[in-house]
Amino acid sequence: MTSDDRTTQLIEASSLGSVAARRLRQRTTPEQVAKVRAITRLRNEVAHGGTSAWLELGAQLEEAGDLTGAELSYRKAAAAALIALAELYERRGEGDAAANWAARAQTLVNRPSSITAEYESDRTP
Repeated sequence: MTSDDRTTQLIEASSLGSVAARRLRQRTTPEQVAKVRAITRLRNEVAHGGTSAWLELGAQLEEAGDLTGAELSYRKAAAAALIALAELYERRGEGDAAANWAARAQTLVNRPSSITAEYESDRTP
């Protein structure tokens, strides 16, 4: 039995194997599946610290119409670059400059609570 066969068996035995779930999978285009897989892959990459993945994720989310998610991804990419600068200055012994760049990075990821609440409410079932 292959890994794909085992996965199929597990899906069929779970709630994902229900009639409604099967119908939904049948209505999902290969393009939609590819887009979801790409976004999932990128979210996994950014969880492990890739700046270029943040940029690519932002582009994918923007293309999918999730402009708030795209903005947050771009902010995180920019913040990661500023943190790298802060670390460079810290290694050079320039603590004041390092703190300045780190503070700038923080302003990018500390977004207004109204944006956060709006974004998170869109994802709550």
